[in-house]
Amino acid sequence: ATICGVGLLVAAAGLVWLSRVPAADGALVAPLVLIGIGIALPWGLMDGLAVSVVPKERAGMAVGIFNTTRVASEGGALAIV
Repeated sequence: ATICGVGLLVAAAGLVWLSRVPAADGALVAPLVLIGIGIALPWGLMDGLAVSVVPKERAGMAVGIFNTTRVASEGGALAIV
């Protein structure tokens, strides 16, 4: 839970930084990297959690549903933006 919280705070810091940086060449790289690091921290934990709460014989199904939901929500978020 701590890593998830830290990841969200890092991503939020990157978003705040990105909102304040001028659109100069290369100025956007560091905030975008920070956002990526913050988002990446909890992803592995969420995958593990999705598998750990189901019986072993259904682990593949749980991962499939979890990843399908993740990709569909990312697509929906991109469509909204």
